[in-house]
Amino acid sequence: MKHTMTTRQRRWPGLALALLMLAAVPVAQAVPTHDHHGIMAQASQLQLTDEQRQQIRKITRSARNANKHLRDALADNREAMRRLDPGDSNYQKQLEKLASDKAALVKKLTIQRGKMKARVYALLTPEQRKKAATMAHQRPLKGATRDLRSCPPLPVR
Repeated sequence: MKHTMTTRQRRWPGLALALLMLAAVPVAQAVPTHDHHGIMAQASQLQLTDEQRQQIRKITRSARNANKHLRDALADNREAMRRLDPGDSNYQKQLEKLASDKAALVKKLTIQRGKMKARVYALLTPEQRKKAATMAHQRPLKGATRDLRSCPPLPVR
């Protein structure tokens, strides 16, 4: 007797692959290209001077231009992952290569964003830094519960 696969059995590998690919979405979203809740959004509350605002804009614009190649490479990586054929005999090897490439790109972009943030914070007065830290702590966390906001703020150096 010949056994044929049911529709459900044929769909299972495709569904599993789709779920795995969806699991990677939060990683891609964790690397924003610019911060809408950054220091410029808080400029009036921090009482930034015009000179500070100009210097911050210059730093962020420069970083955005300098990091464009990383953001473009991440977009290319996403497209390459989308185009992978799960039926290809080299699928696993290709997937592992793209995942490693993506990890390296995310690391570089995260480091560059951290350097930009340090340059911006270096422009702030100690009082502005303290206020910025307090405001950041009070801002709702993405994907977190309200209970986390009751934690004490991190110490400011």
